[in-house]
Amino acid sequence: MKNKFILLTFLFLYNFSIAQTINSPTYTATTGAIPDGGTTPKCFPITVSGIGNINGTTFGLASVCINITHAYVGDLEIYLKAPDGTTVALSLQNGGAGNNYTNTCFNASATVTIASGTAPYSGSFLPDGWLGSVNNGQTANGTWSLCIQDITSPDAGRLNSWSLTFNNSPAPTPPIKPICGSNRAAGSACSAAIPVCNFNGYCGNTSSTYAPPHTWTQLSTAFCGSIENNSFIKFVASATTASFYVWVSNSLYGDGIQMMFYNSAGTCSGNVTTFGCYSPLAPTTSTPHVVTANGLTIGNTYYLMFDGYAGDVCDYTIDPASGVAILNVSTNPPNPTICQGSSINLSASGGIASSTYIWSVLPIGSSTNTLSSTSGATVIATPTTNTIYQVASTLGSCSLTKQINVTVINTTPPPTTTPISFCQNSTATALTAS
Repeated sequence: MKNKFILLTFLFLYNFSIAQTINSPTYTATTGAIPDGGTTPKCFPITVSGIGNINGTTFGLASVCINITHAYVGDLEIYLKAPDGTTVALSLQNGGAGNNYTNTCFNASATVTIASGTAPYSGSFLPDGWLGSVNNGQTANGTWSLCIQDITSPDAGRLNSWSLTFNNSPAPTPPIKPICGSNRAAGSACSAAIPVCNFNGYCGNTSSTYAPPHTWTQLSTAFCGSIENNSFIKFVASATTASFYVWVSNSLYGDGIQMMFYNSAGTCSGNVTTFGCYSPLAPTTSTPHVVTANGLTIGNTYYLMFDGYAGDVCDYTIDPASGVAILNVSTNPPNPTICQGSSINLSASGGIASSTYIWSVLPIGSSTNTLSSTSGATVIATPTTNTIYQVASTLGSCSLTKQINVTVINTTPPPTTTPISFCQNSTATALTAS
């Protein structure tokens, strides 16, 4: 009887999994006029049923598609609102004087951001917000809304159609915001731009101390906004396209920041070529913005300018998504927790493949005799206590570093009444109840 129950349970889960894999439902909604110069968004609902819980790995929301007739789409702010209240910015004041959104789909597999696209935006785009934030385990059953606000007059418009598609290739959930380390503040002028070799957790502020801004005619012309209190960093490209996650917090006025990737004909002078410009990036909490620099040349130096939108003063954190030469460390076994007396393989990747990886123990100057070698892509570590290992590499003139903390479990744990990690062949103290 027990085996029959297990078999029936397996068949149920298997058939449920197959049903979700095959089933890729699309829901469409009512449409209507978009109020011109509205002070609040107009929301258009869709009722979803029969889906159940959604996540960012096996089954969830995959895409949102819209068709809007509207002159000067730069007036529009478009959001998706899930049944649990999670809201995603799809497109905020993009497109300028362009007309319409025609067969525009937002999904996580797109390679072009909506901010860098051109109206009527036919095709697939990454939204301004993080689409997968709705795939948070909530039930998809309920009312979803597409909310649109036309912030200025006199261009009226209409939502002609919109739809939601769920499948087994959902938009992933947002990455976790990294903890800020100590890094040099961005320079107050292009010529004083701070070189950034490792974007992992790079943090800064659009402080009012950066006003008056540093500009020259071509820089102001090339920028996609109005320069208020700009600051600068520079980096060396390791790919032709580089994407970053950006979190904006502690906003003084609630407006956010602006960013532009560029280089110039002279040394911070003359004609400016842009490789990605974003205005604005609104304050966010756990869900980051995604910004992309396109058309880069590997090995060349590029500038990244930060500016407070409308002069806002706020904090920002940047973490690389792809295309940036960062160092990674993987371990074998994959969990960097080992038993006392055991070893673990540390493998480095990233940086420049032809360079030598240099390993050390932190703090610098500590004994390195727990490492099988201080160079090479893979080394063996045999720590006796919790130890932080660091690997270093290079990218052009940049030095890159990455740390990993290896935890060592004592083989003779003390008595405890709570679950513990326990090493094979170690001695435990028996507990008795009276």
